[in-house]
Amino acid sequence: MQHRKLWNADAKHGNRERQGFYRNACEEDTESYDLWERPASQDLGITLRTRSSQNQDYLRQSLPVQQQLQLPNWTGGDYKTLLPKEVNRIPVHAFGFGADHDASLMHSIAENSGGTFSFIESETVIQDAFAQCIGGLLSVVEIECVHPVLRIGSVKAGSYRFDSSTGTIGVGDLYAEEERNFLVNLDVPVVNGVVSDPMSLLKHLGTQNGVSGLRMLEGFEAMRMEPELRCVKALLSPESGIVDTHSFTLSLVGQAENSHATFSYNTVVLSGRVEEEKMHLFVAETGSFESRCEGVVAELELIPNLVVNSAGLGAQALAKRFHGLRHRFIPSSHYARGCYFTLSGAKSPPFDKLVYPIPEEGGLGVHVTVDLNGLVKFGPDVEWIECRDDTSSFLNKFDYGVNPQRAERFYPEIRKYYPDLKDGSLEPGCSGIRPKITGPGQKAADFIIQGEETHGVPGLVTLFGIESPGLTSSLAIAEHLANKFL
Repeated sequence: MQHRKLWNADAKHGNRERQGFYRNACEEDTESYDLWERPASQDLGITLRTRSSQNQDYLRQSLPVQQQLQLPNWTGGDYKTLLPKEVNRIPVHAFGFGADHDASLMHSIAENSGGTFSFIESETVIQDAFAQCIGGLLSVVEIECVHPVLRIGSVKAGSYRFDSSTGTIGVGDLYAEEERNFLVNLDVPVVNGVVSDPMSLLKHLGTQNGVSGLRMLEGFEAMRMEPELRCVKALLSPESGIVDTHSFTLSLVGQAENSHATFSYNTVVLSGRVEEEKMHLFVAETGSFESRCEGVVAELELIPNLVVNSAGLGAQALAKRFHGLRHRFIPSSHYARGCYFTLSGAKSPPFDKLVYPIPEEGGLGVHVTVDLNGLVKFGPDVEWIECRDDTSSFLNKFDYGVNPQRAERFYPEIRKYYPDLKDGSLEPGCSGIRPKITGPGQKAADFIIQGEETHGVPGLVTLFGIESPGLTSSLAIAEHLANKFL
């Protein structure tokens, strides 16, 4: 009889090539013994202790064993002799087939190692028994809300049990480097009159996102740093700052051109379609970035290895020109204009640091930014606008003007934390349009990045909802796309 062992490594057990090596290593280590001539306990000890040095080193360094399944047909012995030091603290999951096994012994092995014992009476249920055991070992992820304000609203990945603070999601058998997405909606209640809860929630979210140095301040501590500020509590982020977006963009252009990239300005993508598993783009020169493309004839056909639709406000309009991309993968477009007003008549900026109020629906609230030239800007606000033109990707379909009358809405918002703001000190500045994928009254949505595995179109990656934080995360997004799709 062949003495089989099945080893289950942790999530770092490598790609499929390594998995094959791993499987062969386990099988080559398995020796055939006559269980009637040699006690099974000795067989197990010998097998574990006589592993080849190559396999032993590989398993120790690259495949840390987290679980062990034992399927021998032994009868009798002491469970301690079956659990030598090599498998100390490793849960052993034992299976007993039919009546020809020592159920008490195998139960002791499982119980004393922290594993499970499964009794299989008939061959017809072997597959179900293995599926139940292995599925339980490999496919459950627990999500726990560590903040008392948060509640799990719903689990969109399937019909899985959850309560207000914990839930489980079966994600199936995943190998290293494989991913499976699931969606969990969290409910964050509005806390009236209690500043500490939303502030601590922001601190927790920042820490979870890798922001270091966050520190909660009492009001007097914050106002000592910024005398013009009025607040009850504050969250200090020492590593936050600003960049000159224009200079940053020009720097990226220069680095790209130094790496032999080519930019084609005043050029429109008229359409795209897949031929022989390749995306074909049909483009034309528009003559002006603000001109329309009706009646324009394609002048050039491009066949790139990868097309990334990162058109921002025009991403949905551009996506609709790709034949074969089903519209259910194109989210609806919602546009929110944000206006800025500048501070005039001040001899010096009232603040040295960036000041943000508690975020509001649709944006971060009217906050203070002091640019690199010392200009103080307040904004942006949130103004939902209607845009009936959902086919044009040109920016001239939007009004970027700032209505001076909107300043009347800015004064009360700013005076919540800067009460000494003088009447008439705000002047219209600039505005921008947020390319949102959820509208007013809806829950905010994260960025959407879709590849062929989602929409089924070869050679196409689409990005939707990349609004203001996309500037901060632009390099990280580019790195993610390069690692995943190139």
